[in-house]
Amino acid sequence: ALISGLVPTKAYLLLPIPLFLLALFCLGLGMLLAAAMVFFRDIQFLWGVLTTIWMYLTPIFYPVSALPEGVQAVVKMNPLYLYVTFVRSCIIDGISPEPVLYAQCAVIALVTLVIGAFVFKKSQDKFVLYL
Repeated sequence: ALISGLVPTKAYLLLPIPLFLLALFCLGLGMLLAAAMVFFRDIQFLWGVLTTIWMYLTPIFYPVSALPEGVQAVVKMNPLYLYVTFVRSCIIDGISPEPVLYAQCAVIALVTLVIGAFVFKKSQDKFVLYL
């Protein structure tokens, strides 16, 4: 941001919020994948392909407005789109995002965390039988 000439603003102080929520999202997804990988070994190979596709569907280095309308709808269903939009509005625009974006990021993070913890807790007793 500094190299491209963006001046730090007060909105930079909001950056721990999306990073914390992203960490919760990743923790939930990690627990879900860990539980699934015990039972389905091929997930480790599929996950590499899926993360590559997921990376290209996440608008990090390009604005979503540069895409055609039909593709924008697909990209906006990506849960990481919200976190990237949150960080972009803080760093590039220098403003606080809309309050609905806070809520959407929190809901996605918490739902993923709860589902991941539930699946992991429910299946952890069977791990030793499949290792």
